[in-house]
Amino acid sequence: MPMKKLCYGISVVAMLMANRSVMSIHLPDELRYNETTWLVTHNATSFGTNLWDIKDMLDRLIDPVYFIPIYGQIELGKKLTRMLEQVTRFNLSADQHHSLEQQYANGIHAFKIPIHTYGDTTPMIMHTQSYNERDILLRWIEHNVTGKTLPFRKILEDKATFILQHIDRTRIPLHQFLTRVVQLLEQDPEAIITLFSDVHIAPEAQRNFIRAFYESGAYNYLHIQAENQPWPLLGTLRKTNKRLITFFDEKFSEELLAEFPWARGLHGTNRFIAANHWTFESLEKLISDSGSIGSVGVDRAMALYLMYHFVTPRIAPNIPGISGSAPIARVANSYPVLNVTIDKFRNKNGKTPNFIAVDFYDENYPDLRNIVDQINFATFSSIRAYPKIK
Repeated sequence: MPMKKLCYGISVVAMLMANRSVMSIHLPDELRYNETTWLVTHNATSFGTNLWDIKDMLDRLIDPVYFIPIYGQIELGKKLTRMLEQVTRFNLSADQHHSLEQQYANGIHAFKIPIHTYGDTTPMIMHTQSYNERDILLRWIEHNVTGKTLPFRKILEDKATFILQHIDRTRIPLHQFLTRVVQLLEQDPEAIITLFSDVHIAPEAQRNFIRAFYESGAYNYLHIQAENQPWPLLGTLRKTNKRLITFFDEKFSEELLAEFPWARGLHGTNRFIAANHWTFESLEKLISDSGSIGSVGVDRAMALYLMYHFVTPRIAPNIPGISGSAPIARVANSYPVLNVTIDKFRNKNGKTPNFIAVDFYDENYPDLRNIVDQINFATFSSIRAYPKIK
């Protein structure tokens, strides 16, 4: 057994015995990018306080309304306002409790982030467009306040507007977020970072989207994957310093790609990623359907396999969810559930997922960590011997 492989194996065993994460050390150079499994944090609604905290609070406040006179409802509204003022120091809707830097420090090297156009043509890391949340929250109010007196309904509508004004306190320009990613790459020369995004930007914002990578310096680290070529060794990515791999839904114009050739490293998701459906409204649905994937535009042998592994529960029977649930994530992220869903994914697709995307990774993180470590250790123990990197 080569010495490097033996040392890595000893490190893995020692860290598992010490209850530490193999993801806190870097995967070996001899692995190819598509031979690894990475934990992905699903940050579709940014970082902060779980919206379900707000829903539970409103549920508790609404229950007594049938029995409270008008004056009591006004007092209840004041109490609700005070509680909301305390909570809105944070985000009101999120899929993670930790910042980007905290996640990275805990061994997370792949991130799914929300990108939208804000105002004019400025790409932002931000929550989904506010009219969606306003519609959903007002429908939730209507569902819960039907038959109740008008004054309290008005109070709740005012509070819904207040929530929407504070729903995402971490909204930042894309180039500022990328600057933080670059800092992580500069601080750790062994790091390899992957970014995913369902990009929702106006066509006229494409140039600013690309310029964000230029202004932040992130373009210097972009790996460009050629069609029908094998994915590089991790050691090659480190040696060439192309340690940022990105996948976006956006399709850029040939004119922009000619002007910014390095932007071909902003890979189209549909060209390389084979993924299961991301909308699971219950834990039962997640377990039963997690293995099914859609079509992919490249050879399956070249594809990277992404397994979405989180639940977005409905706010009410007739109202779709808009954020994850930490208590449900605690169960979804457990070893027994992961073991079942990964086996189903593998059996249906003939491939272990390269990426496992989760909500609230800190809920049951030891189980997440251990199953990803075991997959990578098993892969590394069985791969062929690679020639020395030149």
